[in-house]
Amino acid sequence: MNKVFRCSCITRERAHGALVGEKFNSRKGEGWLMPSNDLRVHIAVEDRLLLHLLEQDDQADLYMVSAAVTRPGIAEACALHPPNVSRSMRTMLRNQWVSEHTRTVRGESRRQKTWQLTDIGRTEALSRSNSLGLTQVLIRDEGGQLLEVTASQASTRLAAELTLLQVLMHAQHEGVLTFGDIRFGMIQKKEDDGKPAPGRLTLGAGAHATYHTEPPETREVHGRSNEL
Repeated sequence: MNKVFRCSCITRERAHGALVGEKFNSRKGEGWLMPSNDLRVHIAVEDRLLLHLLEQDDQADLYMVSAAVTRPGIAEACALHPPNVSRSMRTMLRNQWVSEHTRTVRGESRRQKTWQLTDIGRTEALSRSNSLGLTQVLIRDEGGQLLEVTASQASTRLAAELTLLQVLMHAQHEGVLTFGDIRFGMIQKKEDDGKPAPGRLTLGAGAHATYHTEPPETREVHGRSNEL
């Protein structure tokens, strides 16, 4: 009896060891029961910095710049700790992607260290921007439908003024970008001639997923012209 029990224990240990040795994939083992999560977005630090500096490229060579190209501004935009910005910039300096300057910052009393793209860095940033723009992200549109679109199209579909970096960072940290999110700023109105159709408001979806501060636009009611 003891021999049989010992053999069964050894068999289980060997089976467990085989699974560990083969790096058993739980999704593969479960077959089709668990859908693959292929839309997880992860943006490397260098990609964040290049995209941000590309967005601020209009400030290159200016005597007075905004805080967006300083270490604190870059850290805030790229969701990084300030020491990590300096460390990554040193690597990019060695690659000749950026150049370092000391400039006057608007609203500050002292000059600060700033960075801008070089010609090589600008080419690299444009290449990565085109590549990252094809990244698939999830958005929830005005009707509450969950859609899978490319990152470059997300801002237009959400009717918001979002940069590619902002879209990717929201997708990385939250997973789904929702239409009407108050953090995305004012909704950009579309060109239309008539008034919105009735019954378009859905509680808890679209713009009502965050804060609903404006009453719905009234529409014409037929059959009560005398009272109106």
